[in-house]
Amino acid sequence: MDRLSEAITLTTRFCVLYGLFSAVLLIAFAGPLARVFTTEPLAVQVMISFLSIVPIGYVGLFYLQTMGAVFNAVGKPVRALAVNVLKAFGLILPLVWVGRMIADIEGMMVGIAVSH
Repeated sequence: MDRLSEAITLTTRFCVLYGLFSAVLLIAFAGPLARVFTTEPLAVQVMISFLSIVPIGYVGLFYLQTMGAVFNAVGKPVRALAVNVLKAFGLILPLVWVGRMIADIEGMMVGIAVSH
């Protein structure tokens, strides 16, 4: 169990660092990345918003994915499934819905980020 605790600690640190690094990178290059895919101004604006808002939640997303893998590794796949189902139906969908009601598409993006 000591090795498992050590692995979880190390993985959690990696999730935090990688999540922060990914978010900073995507936010910094949101405009150029959006323009790679389209030149339509509205689409570029939406993509920039998405790449500037949603990655903020990546630390939590990566952590939850890791915890799901841990549960599977220790022979508790039902618990991993429960975490993912609870996240989807208890967090993502309600927060996206509330975000849509409050602030349209940007609110939906905030709901995604917060749910992670």
